[in-house]
Amino acid sequence: MYQQQQQQESSKIPKIVHFVYGLKGPDPQLDLIHYLAIKSAHDIHRPDKILFHYHYLPSGDMFERAKPYLELHQVDLIPTVFDRPLQHFAHQADVIRLNVLNKYGGIYLDLDVISLKPFDSLLSNEFVMGQEGVDGSVGLCNAVILSRPGARFLQRWIQTYRTFNMKDWNYHSVILPGKLAPYFKNEVTVLNHTSFFWPLWDGQGLRTLFLEKSYTFEHNFATHVWESAANTNLMKGLTEDVIMNVDNSLNCQLRRFLVDDPSKWKKVQCHTVPHTTRDDGIVGKWSLARTIDEEMDPMPATDSTGNEMHGVIRGGYYDKQGKDDGVYMNGKDSYVFLGMPTRMMLPTPGSLHAQRGVTVQWDMKTHSKDSGRAAMMLQTDRCKVIIKTRTIPGRGLALGVETQVLADNGWSWHRHKDLSVGAAPFIINQEDQYHRFTLVLQPDVKKDLLAPNLALYMDGDVIASHANWELPTALSLGSEDSLIIRGIWFGSVEPDRYQDTWDTSLSFAAWYKQVSVWERAMDIRDIEPRTFKNADN
Repeated sequence: MYQQQQQQESSKIPKIVHFVYGLKGPDPQLDLIHYLAIKSAHDIHRPDKILFHYHYLPSGDMFERAKPYLELHQVDLIPTVFDRPLQHFAHQADVIRLNVLNKYGGIYLDLDVISLKPFDSLLSNEFVMGQEGVDGSVGLCNAVILSRPGARFLQRWIQTYRTFNMKDWNYHSVILPGKLAPYFKNEVTVLNHTSFFWPLWDGQGLRTLFLEKSYTFEHNFATHVWESAANTNLMKGLTEDVIMNVDNSLNCQLRRFLVDDPSKWKKVQCHTVPHTTRDDGIVGKWSLARTIDEEMDPMPATDSTGNEMHGVIRGGYYDKQGKDDGVYMNGKDSYVFLGMPTRMMLPTPGSLHAQRGVTVQWDMKTHSKDSGRAAMMLQTDRCKVIIKTRTIPGRGLALGVETQVLADNGWSWHRHKDLSVGAAPFIINQEDQYHRFTLVLQPDVKKDLLAPNLALYMDGDVIASHANWELPTALSLGSEDSLIIRGIWFGSVEPDRYQDTWDTSLSFAAWYKQVSVWERAMDIRDIEPRTFKNADN
């Protein structure tokens, strides 16, 4: 019996965690997210050891914090594989991880992979990888690999490097194992895309990780942070204080690895709601006032309603003399992003879940003269409602409403002319004072001048309206989820690619404060108008 148990144990994937780092150049510095990858692997997997394979030894505070968890192992650089050049350090790392798994077996993790659940249930397999993209549309990602020493699929994979071409960036590391796996199903266990690599590295995935607070990681063993895609903008300024104070899907998971006392973990946990919990329909109320004394960027946008819909303020400026209690967006790379309840939807034809409508209200002042900028944007996966500036010749800047829908190709957006409303001559930049703006969207439940399907108010006056604003039914075909409100932007909009320099073409310079959102449609009586000035399209 004892011998049989020993044989079973020896046939399992060893509980040895491997990281590979320090191949690029001398004196590398571990970042906070690297430390958290190590800490999460230690806390979640309780491995027999963590082997840290390096060529250039890291230094700095984060490495010193991580060292007690690590067994250091220096490796040589490998400029070639099967006589083919490996010029980039990332390709060398691809080969080194396969070599150490072939020798030792165990669990390889990239240094931007956060472990969330133990892998124990996977260790009886010979070799395990996870899909990158739904149904493995990209391939099998090598950022997480579980392997016995000398695993058969691993041997095959290593041999494919005889045809390695450095111009095909991720062909041998991601695409090729995905192509091989269906032919050797008895040698490799393939887990679905939610196991390790969801949310993905695209715009929707990065927004879900770093801005929304909508994803619970219920089906994840781990999550890939996609550091190379997020570093430019979304991970800029990441500190322990940011993780502990700014809510988003990722930070809500990372906090447990910064709290040493388990009894304090519940105090920093995040909560999500599918719909507002309030009888009055209010989703959130954000003053946008500074709530933390320390200089921190990003900062939290704190919700006071009890729904805990806390948002993000990036690049916001506050008047240090206290003459203004709002936050200034610079018209460049600063913005406010407010996530919404996980099932809150735009009014949709025939939907049973979106019949109450949506109301967004905010106070804003501006001296900007820039036309075509976004003062506010309400975003879903297939539709955007943008409050956009337009110049009224000889008068100043005014606001209209532009509705954009996702094209059939799935990536480009176009203006829907029948659902957009031009700017009326209500000037927003003539006075140094805040104006209150209210956008109301509701389903086509009644034909009433007091309740058009779309109405935009300024200080209680209707400045734009559309009696027949109704999203095309095709937008929700297949899944109503495509019209779930992912968030509301002020001061800027989501860029086409988060990994690029921030696109400022729609950014708007203005002061903002006192934002409120309701999961119901107000009418003109709720907003207490002074006069009814209709600018219907």
